[in-house]
Amino acid sequence: MVAFLLAIILIPWQDVQAESRDCDSNALVYCGTLTVNELNTKLANGTGRSYQSAGELQSLFAYYGIRSADFGRLVDGYVTNDNRVIVNNQTVGTNVYTMGRSYIAGSTKQTQFPYPIYLRHPSVSFLSKSISAFVLMNPDNTFAYAILKSCGNIVPGVTYVPPTPQETPTYRIYGLKWLDVDGDGTRDTEEPTYPGVTFRLTGNGVDRTAVSDSTGYARFSGLLAGTYTLTETVPAGYRATTPTTRTIVATGATGSEFGHQFGNQLIPSPEGSLQIFKFNDINGNKIQDSGEPSISGWKFRVVGPDDEEFELITDANGYARRDDLEPGLYTVTEILEKDWSATTDMSLHKEVSDGQVTTYIFGNRLYTPPVTPPKGGGDTLPVSGPVAVATMAGSAALFSGSAVAWARSKKRFMKSFRK
Repeated sequence: MVAFLLAIILIPWQDVQAESRDCDSNALVYCGTLTVNELNTKLANGTGRSYQSAGELQSLFAYYGIRSADFGRLVDGYVTNDNRVIVNNQTVGTNVYTMGRSYIAGSTKQTQFPYPIYLRHPSVSFLSKSISAFVLMNPDNTFAYAILKSCGNIVPGVTYVPPTPQETPTYRIYGLKWLDVDGDGTRDTEEPTYPGVTFRLTGNGVDRTAVSDSTGYARFSGLLAGTYTLTETVPAGYRATTPTTRTIVATGATGSEFGHQFGNQLIPSPEGSLQIFKFNDINGNKIQDSGEPSISGWKFRVVGPDDEEFELITDANGYARRDDLEPGLYTVTEILEKDWSATTDMSLHKEVSDGQVTTYIFGNRLYTPPVTPPKGGGDTLPVSGPVAVATMAGSAALFSGSAVAWARSKKRFMKSFRK
């Protein structure tokens, strides 16, 4: 600190406030904060020095009413060695104190903190005429506090007075990821969403990421009016069918939402590729609507040419796939789960061709037992317990038996044909 103060004597204070840093043990914020952005960064992340973690700095500054939310109102000024604060050549504070982490004769230790903090007049610690500072003025034009730029040391003023609360318009931005089955860059009604993909939003002082949820949406909220850039991440094995970066302007009524849809198509193997998607068809209309999530961990049985059989299970995003398949007819049958009913066909038969992706989409929703009136009339009661389970299980067994019979019949037919 002494070397720093001696250096100040040799050059005008106007040059000091633009370039000097106090990198010693007395600085509340090691090496100071020459810009508001640097002040924000050090308060958010700490400096790596003793008693200067993010939490310790934020607690210390908050004790004196210093909040990052007010940093947009900071103005340039300076503190003098005759105990004044100057802004625009006007004295806004007199008989002020500054603080530091090291003891200097004439200092008073502040016992309210769990680490060394000392308070003293600038006339005790300043060897230069003045040191530049960020200054906050209260709405009533009284001096709230100053922060010395070279060291982050606080100069308390009168009681901090917060500005009158005003509603600040905020907005939401979203990115919707969907599986572009036909690769035409336009989302068709039956084309499902794609969860688990990272989006990045930048611009207007923002740099955030969000991951698409089980409905395919990645959302960003609490945004101020301005221009933003939304960029998608294309998953491995897929190609983009729409622009991967979009510019979005947030404006208008507070709470408005803006966004874009981003299409990706599975890149097929040289031979055929088969892909399954499973979703919760909450309203039972056989298509995935907004808010209807994917379903993971669902088993499917696949029967291919020459009666080749294998099983696939949907992943965390509701998808299952198999590459390098021989061309031919493939039948995909879902294995019905307890308490669920199918809203789409439980078996789908499609041709798989070389260099193509064949997609199978299945919808299910939770089974709702039928309501039957009790004997003798009166209020109706829902059928529950073993009766409902037995009814659903019987339906599943009936379909399962039909699917097996169909597969066996097809197998016998294929063998007789080869003979």
